[in-house]
Amino acid sequence: MIKKWVGKGGNCRICWLYGPAGSGKSAISQTIAEWCVRKEILAASFFFRRGVGDRSSIARLVPTLAHQLSSFLPTTKQLICDAVQKEPGITRKPIRRQFEKLVIDPTRAVTSSVRSALPWKKPMVIVIDALDECDDKESMSEFVQMLFELQKMHRLPFWILVASRVEDHISKKINNPAAHIIALQDFDAHIDIRAFFRQSFTTLYQENHLVWRSQPFPSDDDFDALAAKCRGLFIFAVTLMRFIKDSEDRPHHRLKAALAVQTGLDLDLLYNQIISAVPQTDRFKQVLGTIILLRHPIPITSVALLIQLEPADIVESLLGLQSVLMIPGRDDLSVHLFHASLCDFLVNKDRSGTLYIDPLSGHFYITTKCLTVMLMGPGDGIFYSQEQQYASQNWLYHCHHFVTLAGGDSLSHPPFSSSFMDCLTNFLSRHLDHWINTLILDKQWKTMLEILQSMLSELQVSPAVVTILQKYAELSSRNYQIPPSIWYRFYRRLYKGLRWDFDAC
Repeated sequence: MIKKWVGKGGNCRICWLYGPAGSGKSAISQTIAEWCVRKEILAASFFFRRGVGDRSSIARLVPTLAHQLSSFLPTTKQLICDAVQKEPGITRKPIRRQFEKLVIDPTRAVTSSVRSALPWKKPMVIVIDALDECDDKESMSEFVQMLFELQKMHRLPFWILVASRVEDHISKKINNPAAHIIALQDFDAHIDIRAFFRQSFTTLYQENHLVWRSQPFPSDDDFDALAAKCRGLFIFAVTLMRFIKDSEDRPHHRLKAALAVQTGLDLDLLYNQIISAVPQTDRFKQVLGTIILLRHPIPITSVALLIQLEPADIVESLLGLQSVLMIPGRDDLSVHLFHASLCDFLVNKDRSGTLYIDPLSGHFYITTKCLTVMLMGPGDGIFYSQEQQYASQNWLYHCHHFVTLAGGDSLSHPPFSSSFMDCLTNFLSRHLDHWINTLILDKQWKTMLEILQSMLSELQVSPAVVTILQKYAELSSRNYQIPPSIWYRFYRRLYKGLRWDFDAC
């Protein structure tokens, strides 16, 4: 259907592929993107992924599309560069202006002048996957609305495939007659899932022939039964297959367990079954909660430093979850969730029950751990080390989430106020300069200001001690050759509202 939509042309330039978590949206988007590459019609693509750094930020969407467009249509490169030179701060402007100046205008200028040339007789396709995993819902809504406005004005030179779950901020904008809509739940995926199981078992049998030599290959009834349990969800099939291949047990034993699973089991119950099988120790909950709530994946060694465990403790705690987590073979690599639906399940108490990971307590815990890591001091006496980078760049991110979840006066009430304020006071009085040095080196101080500004809008703000702030601003200005006004704003936002005793410093 998607290939036909691209091929037939017409004025309907936007296709929305939607379905529930794990229904195969990303796999289809990837397949279409690869097909477009072979046809030489893929202008650009962007695959959002929650919790993976820049891939969860809409700020990277348009610059990435523009960069790829300059390779697809080389004659647009100079036009894009000219637009950036004329407006150096354009990547910080509203998403619509970015898209029009860096993508739409260069493309229309090039294709309108050489309309008869062969490369531009073909359609140009942009693939954007997992809109629901973008961390800025408001900007994403504006982006989707902009696409339809451009289509209505006949200024959209691309066929744009977008894929997402059905979420209000997206569906309200995109579910209209001007879009070509494809609902995955309307298609019977039983045959494809059955074929996936057969191919997976064929590969597994070939790779483990000595283990399976005395066991019969699964029957057709077995494959039908496995496919029936998935209810059209590919993530269920993939997770079930990983469960069967788990090296902790023989595959044919796992196959029996999988076949014994209740028919029609949904993804939440499968997650519940897999996670419940792991001993629910305090260390396990501590490690899993940290992995789930980190802003982005970090190496196992960095996780161990953050929560003060050995790397072997981290790996050992998670070994029973290899069907839902990708655990690397080296400690300098990071643990990844196979699918974002696992995080959604664990942070929703109604869905996860006793396995619930409380984001409020979790973000507070990580905030204090980040401060503790920074209290160790920088390795060279000036800047925090690479191992401390996550803590220095993200403690405010976790603090902001904690404040948002707890409410504006959260920092003034136990059980949070005492431990947090003690840790914060020690950090600010002993290592503030080291943190600022590191922010400047890593070019992160503007980001910190934005987070502080957002967090302070949610706090019940106490009166600022202006003279103290001015003193710090002037001192920092002399040290770092930055105008006092910038540092005054920085310190004012840092201290204001945190109810910290300035006289203690």
